[in-house]
Amino acid sequence: MPKPKDYPGVPPDTQVPGSLTFQKTKGLVGLRQISLRWKWTPGPSCRHPEEPCSTIKNREHHPVVYSAYEDAKSYSAWAGKVLPSEADWEFATHGGFDGAIFLLGDDHFPNNQPAANIWQGDFLWQKLELDGFIGTSPVGSFPANGYELYDTAENVGK
Repeated sequence: MPKPKDYPGVPPDTQVPGSLTFQKTKGLVGLRQISLRWKWTPGPSCRHPEEPCSTIKNREHHPVVYSAYEDAKSYSAWAGKVLPSEADWEFATHGGFDGAIFLLGDDHFPNNQPAANIWQGDFLWQKLELDGFIGTSPVGSFPANGYELYDTAENVGK
C-alpha cells in the first residue's frame, strides 16, 4: 500500500486501487476540462466493472474490463496461450480491411446497422445508442471482422 509521503499532495483516501472512469457530460465541454469527463473511482475491477458494488452477474458474455496486464498474463498461461504482441493485435484488429476508413470496412453503418458497439453522437455528451447499448455489449453482438474475430476493437465505451 502506498504511503502518503510517497505521493505528496495526493489525498491519502485516493491512494487505493481504482481507476479514472469516464463520465458522460451534460453538454459540450472543452477537451482540456478533464475533470468534467473523468472521475477517480476507487474499486472498479474485472469483478466489479462499474463501481465497487457492481457485479458481473448477467454479464458472462461481455468483455472483461479493468483487467491488469498481470491478470491477462496469468490467464493466458493458465489457458496454455500467450498474449499477442501489439503488432499481432493490430494485425488481428484490422481483420484484412487494411486501408479501410474504419476498422471493419469503409461503411460505418452497413445496411443501416452499426458495425460495432461504438459511440454514436457528439462525443462526450450525446450517446444516441443507435447500436442498442449504453455500455458494453455481449461479445458477438455485431459482425466478425475479415478474420472471423469478434470485438477486437470497440465495445468498452460508455
